[in-house]
Amino acid sequence: EQSSEKEKFRSQWERVIHGFLMVADRYPKSSLADDALYHAGMVTLKLRNISRASRDTDSALKIFERLVKNYPKSQYADDAQYMIGDIYRTIKNSPEEAYTAYAAIPERFPKGDMVKAATKRLSELPAPAPEKTEESDTSDAPDASVPSDILKTSETPQAPQTPKTEEASATTSPPEKPATTETPEAKETPEAVDK
Repeated sequence: EQSSEKEKFRSQWERVIHGFLMVADRYPKSSLADDALYHAGMVTLKLRNISRASRDTDSALKIFERLVKNYPKSQYADDAQYMIGDIYRTIKNSPEEAYTAYAAIPERFPKGDMVKAATKRLSELPAPAPEKTEESDTSDAPDASVPSDILKTSETPQAPQTPKTEEASATTSPPEKPATTETPEAKETPEAVDK
């Protein structure tokens, strides 16, 4: 009986959340759509605090992200962005994602009322490590875009062959292929034999 009582309790929360989401879904151009999303996110977060269910955490994140994306000029956009940071910091225990979320506030909403609070949070969190760029990659790993049969050529570079004219190629035999080029008859290499 206790589980049915919990479900009844949960369904009441879900009914409220659904009501807010319906306003945003049915009237996306209304001046109340952003308010509805913000309140849907806050109620979902309160439900998560009771349920401790990850699905409620994920739902709250999606609602706040939707508000920020769809209503960037809303008075609630910076608040929603701050809530995203709080969810990553306190619930998901992901300081790098929290830092990224908080850092977006002064960048995207410099006149918002959450800039000061976000700046404080940024000072409390470690900055994420800089992302590795292709220019800074000095690994000796082969390029994945180069076919492996090209990578198996000899270690010494071959001199380029000079192109022949049609007249010259008709009277002379074709140039010899370098020893490292595979021919249909020479497919069996030491590597292939070991396999």
